[in-house]
Amino acid sequence: MDSASAKVTAPAASQVRIGIGELYASREPHDVLIAYALGSCVAVILHDRSAGAGGMAHIQLPGSSGSTVRDAESVCAYAEYGVPELISRMYALGAVRQRLRVSLAGGAVVADPNRFFQIGRKNVLAVKRILWQHGLIPSRQAVGGESWRTVRLHVGSGRIAIQSPAGHEEF
Repeated sequence: MDSASAKVTAPAASQVRIGIGELYASREPHDVLIAYALGSCVAVILHDRSAGAGGMAHIQLPGSSGSTVRDAESVCAYAEYGVPELISRMYALGAVRQRLRVSLAGGAVVADPNRFFQIGRKNVLAVKRILWQHGLIPSRQAVGGESWRTVRLHVGSGRIAIQSPAGHEEF
């Protein structure tokens, strides 16, 4: 077979769904981490290009104070547990705090027409507070508003793609 007819195929991307209360950290360059239809939930996205590591947590509620076990999908659904656990997993993969790029998506007002509960806003504030306690500040965010977002992190490149009824954006 000559070189003109030889085919080079890139490894297929592995899509990893991050459900409510789940988190995932990876060093696999072909992994694409996806959180679907974020409403008031917040996706916390961490990436360290030098370590080749990326991770995402799907945060459902700001804190567990006064909550029962059934209020959240899992303990990592709470910002106070999920965010530190994601940071810890990223460090275990070789990420370094000073190199971490932090991004947030979600935190919208949904199913709250009078804006009484403001869970999305509270989620964003809780996540930011915990990140700040760990010396991390979000550099990019797509938060608030009134509609859902689906977010994808391409671990190899660190590219983040966000889809919503308003359109598509990347950062």
